[in-house]
Amino acid sequence: MSGVGLDAFMIRDADVGGLKDRMGSLAYVFTGAKNLSRDPVKMRIEVDGAEWFNDLASCALIGNLGQVVGGISAFPDARPDDGVLDIGVITADSGLDWLRTVSRSLVGDPSRSPFIRMTTGRSFDIRTSEPLLYELDGSERNTTTHIKTKVKPQAITVCVPEREGS
Repeated sequence: MSGVGLDAFMIRDADVGGLKDRMGSLAYVFTGAKNLSRDPVKMRIEVDGAEWFNDLASCALIGNLGQVVGGISAFPDARPDDGVLDIGVITADSGLDWLRTVSRSLVGDPSRSPFIRMTTGRSFDIRTSEPLLYELDGSERNTTTHIKTKVKPQAITVCVPEREGS
């Protein structure tokens, strides 16, 4: 997983003062709630070279696994071995928007939220109107206004469980 915006702020704040060590996954709930008041920023995102999103967003998340911390579904159809990455953009702006967004993710289908847009692709180019923290595999990184991500299919061997009926 990688992301820019809210998720990076959550990760940064969970690491402060040993909060994550004391509270475990609950630290992310606490720090997420603390950061909900941040204003969305303009993001322009290209997927496979074509503009896919150009609007205000709270965060963009990229991954190839279905669940994030605490069993929250991020990308229900994501697979680590399919040669594509999933991207989701969250446009939630108010506490009520976030409540609706998180509840959809808890029941397993975040794409049904009106505040989430999702797609897949082999390359993503994310530009933000102002510098934002980003995170890579759960580690906070410096601020940036530009992130490029590209898949290298079959670059590593990944063992995954067989699908039912295969």
